[in-house]
Amino acid sequence: MNLVLVLFILLICIFIAFQDFKYRAVTWCFFPLLAFFVFTFGYVEGIALIKLILFFVVNLIVVFFQLFFLTIYFSIKNKKIFMPINKIIGLGDILFLLILCFAFSPINFILFVIIALFLTLLIILIIRRGEIDNQYKIPMAGYLSVFYSIVLIVFYYLSGINLYKDHFTEIILNTI
Repeated sequence: MNLVLVLFILLICIFIAFQDFKYRAVTWCFFPLLAFFVFTFGYVEGIALIKLILFFVVNLIVVFFQLFFLTIYFSIKNKKIFMPINKIIGLGDILFLLILCFAFSPINFILFVIIALFLTLLIILIIRRGEIDNQYKIPMAGYLSVFYSIVLIVFYYLSGINLYKDHFTEIILNTI
């Protein structure tokens, strides 16, 4: 059952990445499907429903703080109230982040988001040779789906690490 869920998750992530890289837009129907499979995966992994919901709420607060500070930053920069959705960050990017709220424990979620956003920025800077104009649209949902797929394969299937538990993260942080 877990393997089937992971295959569906990976397949949807491939579709999201393809569409976002090619068209800078993603068909909306992929998001509820992905949310269903990611949530079901967590539940089948043996994570209690109340714990999954708690993880989601804590991770959701993290996403809202990111969006809040993004709004504050661009409002100050533009000297007026500025809503960044579909101007700075696409709705698909936000939906993908919301889906990822079901995919990790809070510490792993924060770690994943920081690393994924940093790698996305690094890749874009390399591809664009350091030149990014204001009109360039970064396919963030595409990159996040690729990184989530890699994490799911490498950490879950190849090493057996549970993404809903922080043991691995604590070990890594204690060795630094």
